[in-house]
Amino acid sequence: MQSYLEALHAAPEFLGIRDFHRRFARHLGHERTLARWRQALRPMLRAFPSFTTEALGLVHVHLVVVEPDARWPSFPYAVELVWATPDLARRALYLHCLVPAGHVPVVLALVQSLRERGWCTDLAVFPSRSGSQHLRSCGHQNPGEEGRAVEQRSLLQRYPLVVPVVVESWNRDASLPGLWRIIHERLGAAVRAYLPHRRLLIVNGKRHVKGACQALVDAGLFRQHVIRSALPEEEVLELLLVGMTTGDRLVELITALRRIAATMETYWSTDGHALLRITGSISVLNLVLDTVTGSVPVPLVFVVDRDQTRRAPPGRFCYEFLFDPKAGAWIFPRDRIMKHLTTR
Repeated sequence: MQSYLEALHAAPEFLGIRDFHRRFARHLGHERTLARWRQALRPMLRAFPSFTTEALGLVHVHLVVVEPDARWPSFPYAVELVWATPDLARRALYLHCLVPAGHVPVVLALVQSLRERGWCTDLAVFPSRSGSQHLRSCGHQNPGEEGRAVEQRSLLQRYPLVVPVVVESWNRDASLPGLWRIIHERLGAAVRAYLPHRRLLIVNGKRHVKGACQALVDAGLFRQHVIRSALPEEEVLELLLVGMTTGDRLVELITALRRIAATMETYWSTDGHALLRITGSISVLNLVLDTVTGSVPVPLVFVVDRDQTRRAPPGRFCYEFLFDPKAGAWIFPRDRIMKHLTTR
């Protein structure tokens, strides 16, 4: 099954499970065999597409909230929540957010105001470009800073369904029918606004999702399939390393981690800093400690509580009130955001 995961990770586009089997995994066996492998892996792994979100006007903003108020998991820009600790004593909540580029200042001002109200005791903020994942010996080049993504804002107007497809597929074992079911349940009758000039197909709505995915692929925005473990393995350690720079032996660390880490996700800021999300054995922790000890400034290191993360409700990006599908534009309804945070 390792060969199946390697083929999935290397696939150049997101087509849905059946088309992936037909186009990129046929050399591994019959389609029925591949379907059995996928079914067997489903309880253990999540595989989902990632896209270059900057082209859609979205910046990755990573928030790590120390000793968070119970309302933080409802933060409407989060696509994923991860529970961690900075010191084995205090709890921290990592929110992986997508924020419209033009709204980053007002969103971060909102975050700071929540901190001042006592919603947390400490806070780390790390904006970044879209990231990349590397599996052990997957053959990818060393991750580094990338050029500016070509904007595809017109895609938001021509095919606004790309917004729910991008955010609903994140960190979910995605299939075309499953994504359509989630999107339609989320939006109800409002889904029509996301399908301008198209006849609504309720029963066969996966065709709408497939069309949106193809539009993203045609625009050059598909990046890769991200592979994540969904089980709290006792011998697997997961770390978040926030704020290292290329001057802090970062490239050396990334090169070494490629050889021993089970998975590594790398997110670069515009000024040469990076956030790493790493899984592996205790050797990963030893390597990180050897590298970061004595660094100035000191990078932040968080140990992920995989069991609590697995049991906790996932984050959800609330595109139903953060995006206007008729205009193909992002909006910042502060009152609606605060109501969402304080009434759930």
